[in-house]
Amino acid sequence: MKCWRCGKDNATVTRNISNPYTRFFEMPRRKPIRAEHQRCYCDECYDAHMKELKEENELYIKLRRKRLYENALDKLERQKFNFADYEEAIKTVGEYNENNDGKFDSSDEIMAAIILIHNHYHVKPQFKVKPYQVDFLLPDQCVALEIDGDRHKHKKGSDSVRDEQIVRTLEEERGGKWQVIRISTELIESDVKKLPEAIEKVLDYRDTSKIHWRDL
Repeated sequence: MKCWRCGKDNATVTRNISNPYTRFFEMPRRKPIRAEHQRCYCDECYDAHMKELKEENELYIKLRRKRLYENALDKLERQKFNFADYEEAIKTVGEYNENNDGKFDSSDEIMAAIILIHNHYHVKPQFKVKPYQVDFLLPDQCVALEIDGDRHKHKKGSDSVRDEQIVRTLEEERGGKWQVIRISTELIESDVKKLPEAIEKVLDYRDTSKIHWRDL
């Protein structure tokens, strides 16, 4: 078969794209030609093609992190932030975002991180609570903080089960009485400065497993 890249009749391998992770984040295992509907490569072109894909993906990830951070700062400006007052927290989150991929899924999470750090919260972004992952763990307050977008409006039932499991796991592993707090992105984007106040109010009602900011 012809090589998809150079056109010579020496194609011997195809990409293993059954696993999306290996498709973009590491060199997929080579597979012998299985079907004509797949792109096939010679050994040299396969290596060159996968190297280009890896470099392009690394650049995409870097630009996406930068764009999320800039979007967060734009939203803060619309809330008439005094950047001089929050400069240390903004720069701290910016450096962390630049050097750690996958720690913020949205600009709203970056905004929340800036406010939390400015108010001296100990913050662990994208913290793994098997089998789940929470947006922020606030260990000093025994809080798992989730920043919810519109898609969560239709998942209240499954979110309740998830939150109960998260609380149970954290209490078993870390002790104490834990709380899952869910904050709407709508509220983050309207006045993120209220986030610490909302968290403290929720902590006064630990008799429930979940309280929304809108319920306070």
